[in-house]
Amino acid sequence: MTLPLNAISRFGTLYTAKVSKRFDLTKEGSSKRACHLTLQIEEPINTSADSSVENKPFTFKVGDSVGIFPKNPTHRVLEVIELLKADKLLEETLTLSCSITTVSKKWVRFALPYAKDELGARRLQSLLDQPWDRTHIFPLWEMLTLCKDVPIEECLENLSPLLPRYYSIASSPLKSESEVDLLIGTFKAKTYLEADSPGLCAQYLADAANHLILFHHPSKSFTLPKEVSRDIIMVGPGTGLAPYKGFLEEREALIQAGETVGANWLFFGERNSATDFYYEEKMKNWENSGLVKLTTAFSRDQKEKVYVQDRLLEKGCEIWRWLEKGSYFYVCGDAKHMARDVNAALHEIAMKYGQLSELEARKYIRTLMLNGKYLQDVY
Repeated sequence: MTLPLNAISRFGTLYTAKVSKRFDLTKEGSSKRACHLTLQIEEPINTSADSSVENKPFTFKVGDSVGIFPKNPTHRVLEVIELLKADKLLEETLTLSCSITTVSKKWVRFALPYAKDELGARRLQSLLDQPWDRTHIFPLWEMLTLCKDVPIEECLENLSPLLPRYYSIASSPLKSESEVDLLIGTFKAKTYLEADSPGLCAQYLADAANHLILFHHPSKSFTLPKEVSRDIIMVGPGTGLAPYKGFLEEREALIQAGETVGANWLFFGERNSATDFYYEEKMKNWENSGLVKLTTAFSRDQKEKVYVQDRLLEKGCEIWRWLEKGSYFYVCGDAKHMARDVNAALHEIAMKYGQLSELEARKYIRTLMLNGKYLQDVY
């Protein structure tokens, strides 16, 4: 497999990996798609010119991530080559090394003198005159339709590099040191011209990837407590469930090895229980065995939407007891809405059941964070 041109030593040791399992987690009728992948980690790749540099074997702990190098879709690469009137020899570079699914303002500034007409110039200028619209992406193939005679070499120089995407590892090294599980959620974004464009790496992993290049991205603190007897509360709607599957696999293995392990409480949320209950059989088996206390929030299963933060408030008295006993509190998933709302719910719980003032509740939550007992992996 060809190494991406931007795969340099700053990512550490790179590894090849093979997709050994892939199946959908969402069922027919779901409004979204999530899937499971198991990656078999293969050999390290020597990217250093110094032959004395030792490539490390792949190791990880629960809570860590992998960085995966995506590929641009072939039909889009060929479309860009045609619009640039370029040679097909550029196909590998455009596939592996250049970001073509959305350009930067740097590229727009470069392209402005090459606008094909007054309308094209106005459209390009409008992108520079206003804050970048985060609800849309600006793919190279659309931007090139606004231009003519774009110099190929300068066009490539002004593109951003194709960077790796990061995915939480959804398994424990106690299960397998040479395999990692991933939980992938696909999505679509609107382009500048209002077309649907799938997420680059997520779609690649869900549909096409067989052999990958990846690297280990360790978590500094988002992992299980060193004291295995500590209780943990895990909040992870959607693909935020990924690291907790690894947490629970680890604790299951520790129990089987004779360790005394703390209690585990998982809050999982999605849209519909019938179609979007990821790893349903495994989760229910773990619940029946006593490994985990499971609280779900399926927002579309009833008239009024219910989210994980609502379930936290419903269980507030018990949550407070767990926190006061020294439980660790984890949040994984959406930073913009979910994590903020979970934080607000925790403050409300502290005030209601701890009888704290608003200021005291803020200090209490802040102390949990400073002591490493309130941990977030949000994006």
